[in-house]
Amino acid sequence: MKTFLQRFLLFCFIIASGVIVVILVSNFIINSKINYTFSSKKNILILGDSQTQCALNDTVFNNAINLSESADTYFYSYLKLKKIIPHNTQIDTLFLAYAPHNVTKTQDNWLVDESINGFKLPLHFFLFESSDLFNFAKIAPLQLIKNYPKVVAKNASHLFRIYKKNPINKFGIGGYKALFHELGESNTEKPASILQKKQTQYATTDLNYLKKIYNYCTNKKIKIILIATPFNQEVVGVDKPYLNKYITFAKEEIPNATLFNYSNYLMEKKFFADDVHLNHEGAKVFTKMIKNTLKLKLHSKIKTYNNDF
Repeated sequence: MKTFLQRFLLFCFIIASGVIVVILVSNFIINSKINYTFSSKKNILILGDSQTQCALNDTVFNNAINLSESADTYFYSYLKLKKIIPHNTQIDTLFLAYAPHNVTKTQDNWLVDESINGFKLPLHFFLFESSDLFNFAKIAPLQLIKNYPKVVAKNASHLFRIYKKNPINKFGIGGYKALFHELGESNTEKPASILQKKQTQYATTDLNYLKKIYNYCTNKKIKIILIATPFNQEVVGVDKPYLNKYITFAKEEIPNATLFNYSNYLMEKKFFADDVHLNHEGAKVFTKMIKNTLKLKLHSKIKTYNNDF
């Protein structure tokens, strides 16, 4: 029995070691072959969750690249930022999703959520540096182990994308998402209802990564614009319990960032896919407005705190 157990443990060790070697080698190949470089005309990077993913159309905003992704925490945005910037020194501005709900404990819960990490961790693993791996191991160690087989599969698909010479926004780690339905056409639960269920405690772990993003951009002399995208007027104020923390955190912890809070920006219902996401037509209108706003305010020292809910 003892011999059987020893052989079984040895077998498990060999398999685990083999998987780790495959992951490390594939990560090395991906990062040595992948093309992180954008057009020299792309000087604006957009990161964040589904709100910026659906609201800022980078075909309209033609000097920007949108790598926002649904349910992205600041941890995953930080991973992308560190890989993208060294290959794109022309980037001088970062648009980063920052709405009142982003300061809640829900952000920390997303970091350890099994379903979210089940698809995000394998997709983003090639972006991990050793320090990121160590930090994630402290956040959700069991999920790191559990998702290793998925990492192998996703790395294989990334290698195929490299072979096909796909751009970075085709690797599943973010990109503008066009929603073609209008508010009321979907039978799924409204995101506003989901927001109301968010915990009122404030985030800790993920907000540390927001500060890391801020410090990184400050060191690289990249202007940060924090942006909250429009809500349907019927649900404006759903995030009001977090507003004070939202404003205070921006002023005290990331003081040189510019805050564009368009949560209560008036747009017709026909421009919404649901209560908190713009549809494709809405994104066109909103993106054009932001593009024009930048022409007036990009080089201004005035911060926009539009917080009248």
